[in-house]
Amino acid sequence: MNHLPRLRHVAPILGAFALAALVAIQAPGARATQGPSAKIEQAPAELTPVIADPTDKNTRVIAVERAGAPRTATIGVLYSGAWPADARGAFQAAVDIWATRLTSTVPVQIEANWRPLDTGVLGSAGPIALYRNFPGGTPGVWYPVALANKLAGQDIDPTRNDIVVNINSSFTNWYLGTNGVPPTGTYDLESVVMHEVGHGFAFIGSMSVAGGQGTWGGGTTFPFICDIFTTNGQGQSLISLTSPSSALADALQGGTVLWTGANGIAGGGGAAPRFYAPNPWESGSSFSHLDESTYPAGNANSLMTPRIGQREVIHDIGPVLLGMFRDMGWSIDAGPSPSPTPAATATPGPTTTPAGGGKATPTPPTVTPSPAPTTTPGATATPAPTSVPATPPGKPGIPTPTPVSSPTPSPTGSPTPTPTPLPTPPPKPGG
Repeated sequence: MNHLPRLRHVAPILGAFALAALVAIQAPGARATQGPSAKIEQAPAELTPVIADPTDKNTRVIAVERAGAPRTATIGVLYSGAWPADARGAFQAAVDIWATRLTSTVPVQIEANWRPLDTGVLGSAGPIALYRNFPGGTPGVWYPVALANKLAGQDIDPTRNDIVVNINSSFTNWYLGTNGVPPTGTYDLESVVMHEVGHGFAFIGSMSVAGGQGTWGGGTTFPFICDIFTTNGQGQSLISLTSPSSALADALQGGTVLWTGANGIAGGGGAAPRFYAPNPWESGSSFSHLDESTYPAGNANSLMTPRIGQREVIHDIGPVLLGMFRDMGWSIDAGPSPSPTPAATATPGPTTTPAGGGKATPTPPTVTPSPAPTTTPGATATPAPTSVPATPPGKPGIPTPTPVSSPTPSPTGSPTPTPTPLPTPPPKPGG
């Protein structure tokens, strides 16, 4: 039985711009109506969780500080619930890392909820909505709103936020520090936030399996941007398989789902990134995560695996995920200079005092430096039509950033879409 947290967002938008989805799995019977003048209705959807692994990992993947690295994206956070001050600090530390790697001229707003979640769930997250047929995107493909805004060069719907992140307030063994040295028996909150924000920005697919049938499209006939880069072990594109079908179910549970984007492969040193594809299907974990065994704790690319263990610290995005994000359309800031990958400095692990007294013995953690990804430049971005304002309005509570001087690339090979006029959205409920 699926007990994942759910979020209802009931604010319909006119025009082909929003989809009732926060993750791949829609409520039974929910279906978005297609057509340029149709009302796109939103339905309940499950958020993508990260699960607590009770194993003591004692590993650290450290974000190497880059002197002078600018913030290339403006990311605001709206906190809801009784957040401890230190927990807010850990959340902001994770956001700051993302803000120096992704590039966008459009501010991103995150809703951060400190609330009880199901037992064993550390957090859950996803985009507020998905959009298609906007200037700068590939026609007929759903994009998470933050990425859609970035490609369009404007805030498609400035009345709404972009990403929702839930953190389990019922957990009693959070580590709220930001030095990457959690005590024994604790879970590093900054690492969990790093993971969940990644789902909100782009790592979300529409693939699902139920009743022996695999589906894609989240209840529509259009794929998510993450879907279009995936294949089975035989090299067949997953969106080329019939939906629904048993063949798609077999592919999604066959243990081999691979990424075909050139930048993601380059980030993996020439190896195609591998998705989590167990048999049977694990709702909320399968497909929308990288493979746990390929990228175990301590691996530089372990951020987006479905589980985080005790004392598992991941304070860097990793070259594979950065490459995948570039394939999907994000511009990635490589730092102020193409310097060699610096080695991480190990920080001693926490000390433990044996029963009965005696001298505490430190347990050294495994430290993994995160290598710099090799990326392939994207195609030149198609300028937005003149009707799009040069300076998009900022969301409430966060400033409009200074535009980045370099051009924003679109996904490699993306055709220029026919723009659909942006509708005037209704006022945000309660706002």
